[in-house]
Order: sequence, then structure tokens, then C-alpha cells
Amino acid sequence: MSQEKVDRNKEAKHNIKKTLKVRRRRRILGLLATVLILFALVGGGGFYGYQRHQAYQKTHMKSTVVDLSEISNYLSSVTAGQESK
Repeated sequence: MSQEKVDRNKEAKHNIKKTLKVRRRRRILGLLATVLILFALVGGGGFYGYQRHQAYQKTHMKSTVVDLSEISNYLSSVTAGQESK
């Protein structure tokens, strides 16, 4: 039993660089996957929200009617008054 433990520890020490490399690779891949998933969720949510906003804008379009006849009458009277002087 004790010899088995010693052999396992020697093997672990022998493969420490390989083990650390594998752990580092898994951690980086996990972080990359997390970032990609978050990016997809945020991007998808933003895209969906923008589409909903555009659809809302099309259905609830507001229009305002402005009568500019009084302003044009005023401007024509002002320019006519300046020309006569």
C-alpha cells in the first residue's frame, strides 16, 4: 500500500507540467466559452430589443400637422414693408 502511494506521487511529480498545461487549457477554454455565451446573449437581447422598438415605432407613428400660412403671410408683409422703404 505504501509503495503504491510512493509510485503515484512520483508519477504525479513526473507529469506535473503536463497536468498544469491541461488545467490551464481547460480554464482558458471555459473562460472563452463563457465569454462567447455572454456575448451571444447580450447581442441577441439587444438585437431582439431593437427589432421590437422598430416595430413599435412603425405601429405608433405620430404625425403633427403644422399650418405655416400665418408665418408666410407675416414674412411676406415684413419683406413688402422693407421693400417700400
